[in-house]
Amino acid sequence: MGGNATGAAIALLFAAAICFAGWLIVSKQNRRTRDIQNLAERLGLRFVGKPISAWFGLDGRTMQGSPLVRNVIEGELGHVSVVAFDRRISDGDRSHLCTVVAARADASVFPATKFNSELTIERSGDWSLLCRPAEVMPVEELEAYLNDLAAGR
Repeated sequence: MGGNATGAAIALLFAAAICFAGWLIVSKQNRRTRDIQNLAERLGLRFVGKPISAWFGLDGRTMQGSPLVRNVIEGELGHVSVVAFDRRISDGDRSHLCTVVAARADASVFPATKFNSELTIERSGDWSLLCRPAEVMPVEELEAYLNDLAAGR
């Protein structure tokens, strides 16, 4: 095999690896979206899916113009209006995804923060926003927080 053929084979393998990595990322995102749709259905919430308007701030950063706000679910649980979503937050040169659970209620509706120092609660108007900065919550964990709201805990 000549030098050009070897170079072409390496380039082809590299391109295939990039395509495979992209497929894995999209597949994981699609699976999360399906899991959140199923969660919304189980809890009687509405799956909005795509972007929502900029009515929350998070760490002082507005959601307006955020290119990645997805997996939005909303409704009422335990007489409390709730919205949950995955969103990209930028910190200058870096950005990361996190899951936000927002409740139109006092921060006391999220007692889990007493036991988990990784969780933060912020206020935006009359909404309390629960998140773990720089991390997407597993769907099972999101469901637990939403079930706590439904039970009024």
